[in-house]
Formats: sequence, C-alpha cells, structure tokens
Amino acid sequence: MDNPIIKNPFNGEPYIPGSSIKGKMRALMELVEGNAGSTGGEPCNCGNCNICKVFGCGVSSSNTNERSPTRLMEKIFSSLSQQEKEDFLSFIDKSYIKEIAKKLHNYVNDNNILYKVPVTKSFENKFNKKLEDPENQLIVYETYRSLNDYFPVIPGSSIKGAIRTAILSAYGEEIDNKNLYYYDHRRRETLLKNDFENIKLNFSNAKNDPFRAIRITDFRIEGKNSQRVGDVVNYKPNRKRGNDISQMQNIKEYIIGSCLDGDAKGEFELTIDDFLQEININGFRIDLRFNIEDIFEKCDKFYKNHLTEESKKFYKESIFQNIKNMRDKLLEEAEKIDTSQKECLIRVGKHSHVENVTIDKHRAPETKRNIWGTSRFLIEEEYFPLGFAKLKFEEIK
Repeated sequence: MDNPIIKNPFNGEPYIPGSSIKGKMRALMELVEGNAGSTGGEPCNCGNCNICKVFGCGVSSSNTNERSPTRLMEKIFSSLSQQEKEDFLSFIDKSYIKEIAKKLHNYVNDNNILYKVPVTKSFENKFNKKLEDPENQLIVYETYRSLNDYFPVIPGSSIKGAIRTAILSAYGEEIDNKNLYYYDHRRRETLLKNDFENIKLNFSNAKNDPFRAIRITDFRIEGKNSQRVGDVVNYKPNRKRGNDISQMQNIKEYIIGSCLDGDAKGEFELTIDDFLQEININGFRIDLRFNIEDIFEKCDKFYKNHLTEESKKFYKESIFQNIKNMRDKLLEEAEKIDTSQKECLIRVGKHSHVENVTIDKHRAPETKRNIWGTSRFLIEEEYFPLGFAKLKFEEIK
C-alpha cells in the first residue's frame, strides 16, 4: 500500500497527525505571504518572519538566538555540547522517560528560555513530585502572549465582547420575552429566536452591526509582579461530601493585580468611529449611538451587580475564613471604582462564568435552572475568582 493509514499503536484507531495539518497550514501561509518559491521548495528558515515565529524554524537557521515557542526544544538542543547531545539522544532511543525529564530540567537556563513566571508553592510541590514519575505530567495552560516579546496580552476582542454583553443586557430590559421566543410545534417546545440583537439593534447582517463602530486594541500587560502559575480549584459551598474545594488539575498562567499584591497594568486604545454611526449603509441608518460615559456606566452596573450577587450566593456563608476575607477585599476594591471618573468594573476570560457572558433578562427564562450554577472557579491558595479588572478611560489629545 502506497499510503497506509496511520493508526494509534495503543488502540488501533486511525488518526491524522497534527504535523500534517500544521504543514499544510504553513504551506498555504507561505503562499499567501509570498514566501513560496524563494526557498527552493523548503519551508522558510529565516527565524524572523511572522511565519517562522508562529510555526517555528529549523536548527540550521542563521538566527539561533530568536526562536518561537514551537521550536523551544530545538533552541535547548542547539545549546548543548556534542557529548550532551549524544547522551540526550541515547536516552530518547532507549525511551528513558525519567532521564529525559531530568536532563531537560537541568538543561533549561536563562539563555534558552522565553520568559519566566513565578509559581505557587502548591504547584512547585506538585512539579517536584511528578518530576520523578514518568506516568504523570503537569500541563500548564499558557496565557495569550505577543509573538515579539512574549508579554501577556488580553485580546481587544475579549474586552469588546465584555462591553457588548453589558450594553445588550441593559437594552434587553426593554424587550419583552414574547418577542424573543416562539413555540415550535414540531419539536413541541419553546425556542429562543436567533435575532435578539436584530430586534434591539435593528440590523440584519454583520456589516450593519452598530458595534463595529467600536474598535479596541489588544491590552498588553505590564508589571514586574503581574503573573503567576497555579492551580484553579472548584469551590462548591455546602458540598454534601463535606469538602467544599476540589482539585481539577487545571493549572494556568494568570494575571495578578492589586487584590493579590500584584502590579498588573497596561493600556489599550478604545476608538468610537462617529462616521460609522452617522452614515447610511445600503439604505440602513444605525440608530444606536455609543459614548464613553454610557459604555462605562452600563459595564460598571452589569459587573458590579453580578459581583455582589456572586458574593452573596457563594462566599458570604463560607466556612473558610480566607474566602470571606477575599470577598470583603474584592467588594471593597470594586466599591472604589467611580464611573464619574470614567472608571468601571469588567470581567473577561474563560472562567468568568455564564452570568457574565449572557444577557440578564433573557437568559433561558423558560427553565427553572439556577443560572448561577452551584460552584465557582477560584485560584488555589488565595481563593480568588478570575477575570475581574478595572478600566479607566483617559482621552488622548
């Protein structure tokens, strides 16, 4: 057979290697960027272009000091002596997993790393324990970072999505539920229409979406003590088994601000394009206009209300004193945020929970399900929720 199907050696299931998909994506990107044909049919190996930064470059690259995360192993390997390389390859040939892990641990140094992040004591203990165990691993979910200098970044789209949710929730109070739902006779159930935003914002396609007038750049995180690696735990008050906190092996890089004695801060640009709010587009005129004061007022109200409600439902009666202390500190910091000074509370990120990414009045009103759920994701040791941040607007003149 010329092209045998690749199968998993453990269960015999066929699969497509990720490297095949990656190679195809790279080839198409090089074609789009105009790199194809300039390297004699081989992948670009310069180490400087955007494609090399995303997909990596080979060990023969002339630029051996600048490598992408996808080729970090190559950077470490190229820094070894000839004897170290031979020893390392012999361990790989013999599948000495523990020795490979130990060697990698010893080889990593300031000359071949991309960035450093402090870790919690709990994570350090887990890492040292599992270093001797070939059957286990600790997977750390990295935060989104810039390709140039590896600073952590909050995508502008995440901030815009949080703003959009707060604004739509405020306007959603004006829409009656009967306009949003219909009865499907075939399925014999009440279903949500797919045009909630169309009803309020009066647009029929993305080209006419009034939120396109808002543009937000990525938010680069600065600060010497702005990041940490630790476990995210599941906190469920009054769990029947008597243990309110359970481990999930959900280890993350996360951003730390003033509530956790961190100094994370940064800047992004928020632009409102008045031209897009005023012109007619194919006979359509946008009737929803935005201003900074309105955005900040609606965001602050939406996220502060949810923080207050979350603290009552989950933290107020906690048996853990440090969770009560967290609640008091978080509410105290939120209370200091002043919309009259063009400040607001916001919440972004994967662990923001459903109530912060959906619209209040129209969140599954036909069901009796508790939309708040029964548990919260908290950072281990400090027991803080994730995603809360303060935005402050300063006009650029």
